[in-house]
Amino acid sequence: MASISKDTRGTRPRWVVNFKTAAGAGRRRSFPTMTQAEAYKRQVESGTAGHDDGKKTVREFVADRIAFRYSDPAQLATRQQVEQRMRSHVSPVLGDVRLDRLDAETVEAWALSLKAKGLAASTVRLIASNLRSLLADAVGPARPLTHNPVNLASVRAKIADDFADRPEWESDDDSEVTFWQEDRVAAVLAALRPDLRLMGEVCAGLGVRQGELLALAVEDFNFAAKAVTVRAQVKVLDGNTLVFADLKHRANRKKRQDRTRTVPLPDDLARLVREHVARGRATEVTMPWAHPDGRAVTRRLLFVTRESKAWNRNYLNRHWRAALRAVGVPVERRNGMHALRHHYASVLIDAGIPITAVAEYLGHASAEFTLRVYGHALRGADDRALTAVNAALARRSGYTTGTQTTLDNVVDLRRHA
Repeated sequence: MASISKDTRGTRPRWVVNFKTAAGAGRRRSFPTMTQAEAYKRQVESGTAGHDDGKKTVREFVADRIAFRYSDPAQLATRQQVEQRMRSHVSPVLGDVRLDRLDAETVEAWALSLKAKGLAASTVRLIASNLRSLLADAVGPARPLTHNPVNLASVRAKIADDFADRPEWESDDDSEVTFWQEDRVAAVLAALRPDLRLMGEVCAGLGVRQGELLALAVEDFNFAAKAVTVRAQVKVLDGNTLVFADLKHRANRKKRQDRTRTVPLPDDLARLVREHVARGRATEVTMPWAHPDGRAVTRRLLFVTRESKAWNRNYLNRHWRAALRAVGVPVERRNGMHALRHHYASVLIDAGIPITAVAEYLGHASAEFTLRVYGHALRGADDRALTAVNAALARRSGYTTGTQTTLDNVVDLRRHA
């Protein structure tokens, strides 16, 4: 027998099917709708759950799992991204392999094929994480796989040394993070036209992601408190459809008020934004939330196109690449607009801002992740640490010398106190 329970810990409830295998081991599967949970419960009780999955090809099984797992319209953007990764990077090698014949050797060959494409290490990890997550639904008693082949040590080693320790969403690659110096930031921004130049200044001054930049509204700026509340991002669906959406990594927070973050607003940047708004450049834009049929949301966007619409990041990136070429900066992934966000992080770290605060300003899910990505920026802190400790030692030395009190005298005084 099986039972269904409701899990309300996330932002959306999940229905969990609890059951036992033939060997008596407890199992549970969660579903976004009660209807799906009841259908699976019937399969479990009839002994047909997963009965025919082994005959499916990897392409067929993955397509089924994606459609099932991302059935919520609010997950449309994520679904399209995962589908594209599977279509482009999994199906060409593994697509025609039957699920019950998927072995370590085959998956190892696939992992090597990803590297042969010249993909960034972070991209390889993300594709592998997606596949690992989808194949997890095929593992277990009476299921096609006794274990997940992507989890095998031999496969993980071919994907990345630290693959097993990285959550699926952490796609930043520390080896690719480089910090632009002030002269490069200034040169690239100067090569942009004036309205786009301010967009770059906002990125470098607030550390926002590109999607967050495009969703910034006048109401997000609290000039009196010298703060900006980042509330949304602009997502691109199917190449051209734009929607507002929750911030990255914040959609799973339990409370709605946790889906935002606040960052300090520098005085000079505040002045530039005020002047921009005073010139009438900010415009109200209405778009759906999360998916094309989502509720309509109106925001007075700080940056809009000449047609008074929200910016499509693909179009903005064309201007960015042109600016890179104009000043002789290589047009490559590490020099994308995201480099301004890395520059912001390096400025904070160099100023001695605590890593926990840097993580909060950047909107990272944890300070540990921030430290992993930007930890090499702390290497220069050794000299600053030595200077600070030496100064403290010198002050203490001055105190004791000034009173003619040695350490031995202090100990002796304590004994007689």
